[in-house]
Order: sequence, then C-alpha cells, then structure tokens
Amino acid sequence: MEINRVKYNLNQTVIHNGAEYIFTGCTLRMNDDGFYYEAILKDTRAQNSELICLLRDIHEKQKG
Repeated sequence: MEINRVKYNLNQTVIHNGAEYIFTGCTLRMNDDGFYYEAILKDTRAQNSELICLLRDIHEKQKG
C-alpha cells in the first residue's frame, strides 16, 4: 500500500499474506537505512490479536 492511501483505508479490511485484517494504524520508524512505514493490523478472527508489518506488504481489499 502506498502512504497516500493510508487515511482512506483506516478501519477498512486489507489483505496481508492472503488473510483479511482490519487496518488500524500506521507508524513511521527509522533505522540505519532510513525511514520506513509500519502497518498495524487487527486480526478479524481473533479480536485481541494485532499484527505489525511493513506498509508495503499489505494490499487494499477490492470493493464491490
């Protein structure tokens, strides 16, 4: 996902590794290589589970 689509997809269903999650947040981080974005995802099957992954690894769910 591109950073310009973050606000549009907040609290929406997204796809990560073939599974559906609710996109609940985005964090800007820095390491020795520079800045990168992380996505915070809530598992739709286990309400108390969160997954943190790279923003580029998630995809918008096709609407319709």
